[in-house]
Amino acid sequence: MYKFTFITILLFLVSCHGHVDFDVASSSSSSNESNDSGNSYTPGLTQNLSGFHMGASWLTGSSGPFSDLTGEDRGFSIHSDPRGGAYLLGFSTSDLVEANANKDLILIRYNADASLDWVKHYGSVTLPNNTAGEAVFSANQTDRAPEMVFDDSDNPIIVVSTQSALYDTLDSLDVALINVSRTNGSIIWGKQYGQSISSANSQDYVISARKSGSKIYIACVTDGAFAGNTHGGNDDVLIIEADLNGNYLTSHQFNTRAVGGAATSNERVYAMEVVSDGLIFSGISANNVWSATGGTTFAAFLVKTNFSYTTQWSYTFGDNAPTGLGINNSGKLYLLNSLEVDSSGNIYASGYASAGTGGTGLKEDCSAECSVVLSLTSSGASRWLTHFGDTTSASSPFVANTANDQITNIHVTDEGLYFVGYTQDDLFDTKNSTTNTSVTVGKLNKDTGAIIWGDQLGDSKYGSEFLAGSHTSHERPTDLYVFGDRLLVSGWTMNSTSETNQGSRDNFVFSWNKSTGAMDSP
Repeated sequence: MYKFTFITILLFLVSCHGHVDFDVASSSSSSNESNDSGNSYTPGLTQNLSGFHMGASWLTGSSGPFSDLTGEDRGFSIHSDPRGGAYLLGFSTSDLVEANANKDLILIRYNADASLDWVKHYGSVTLPNNTAGEAVFSANQTDRAPEMVFDDSDNPIIVVSTQSALYDTLDSLDVALINVSRTNGSIIWGKQYGQSISSANSQDYVISARKSGSKIYIACVTDGAFAGNTHGGNDDVLIIEADLNGNYLTSHQFNTRAVGGAATSNERVYAMEVVSDGLIFSGISANNVWSATGGTTFAAFLVKTNFSYTTQWSYTFGDNAPTGLGINNSGKLYLLNSLEVDSSGNIYASGYASAGTGGTGLKEDCSAECSVVLSLTSSGASRWLTHFGDTTSASSPFVANTANDQITNIHVTDEGLYFVGYTQDDLFDTKNSTTNTSVTVGKLNKDTGAIIWGDQLGDSKYGSEFLAGSHTSHERPTDLYVFGDRLLVSGWTMNSTSETNQGSRDNFVFSWNKSTGAMDSP
């Protein structure tokens, strides 16, 4: 019984992309959650965790709490409860607790001592109108979890895109907000921005949600004219404002070139943060969207606006990259998919750059797509840029850099910047195949960008302990979480680790000592 309780605790303290999260000693921002409830409770968890694979042993009876795990179980994020404890939020296509409607929301709450409190599956029983599920495959972000913020009573508000008519007549793909009780996960209220808000038949993909004061800001990718906004063609960046009761307030759609007139292209937001004087968001677009001089090549952008959505500063890396970062060819920076802001207002963004050799790399030559992390001040001035190119990856802790890699999530604390990503070959360990991916993790100095340690779920170091043989298929990270002296990394795997894989994808979580980079054994 003890073993089952312990493993159950480990099962769900995992997974996917960004949040404000706190530990007992300090307060810091991360990329998946926003929490400014104003309460003085000591939040988070008080117990360290080891690793698990949510595989075949997580079935019914004495081996696990669920009825079925044969579908896809991935896309989970971890959120710190403001009063103590934690939530795991994600989706599954399995009949975990009740009949699945396709990509159902799953929410699990843990007490501060990491004991399991409750599990809620918002399937076709809890949500009678849930006929098609909640979409998380959005704008090339196939591992994006649903978003979550907290109301003023510290109850979770889930923010997600839905394909069902949950609370309104469906408009292709709608933004939905679901407020649930922290006591048992029961639904308090639900809102959907469907035909009553926008009748444009647009697909509105939720990318990020942040609470600021009495408002919730929701960043989306939309392919239509949302709620009376003008559609600029193809995909647009959409920011929706709602109150803490889920009522729609207003929205702003970036549908024309910010400088110089109309542009018909794809503008996709990948991350957003709300700061004291406005919003910061990153994504990908043609580099003439935020610039008067750029061309139509697609590249990364990083923009800050005020709360009236007037641009304060902007960079399109195919045109007007920040000076002082040592960039050779800014057009090589293809994607910034994670954002963080520290307590001093410094901005951090991560992603990857395209290959460039013979002096045409982003900062260093790189034979394939290579990970990038950069930092700016709150005013947009350069601080540093780290590129896992040929020069940087030539020395420890790197083994090599011979195939595509990218950073998907970052988390900044007073001690440093932590990152997770994945690679198709050798980065911090050796890997037997380049046709699949393995998880990478590490720590940078947040003031200089210097790498402190790095690790990889590769074959040489962890092949016998965590995997049945070599990496035979994909594994991807979906989130990272720092609590106390541990760094937790969650994600999904198609491999069999110490357990047999159950279904096409299973969730896992492993933990590292955040200072030394030593991985904990399960």
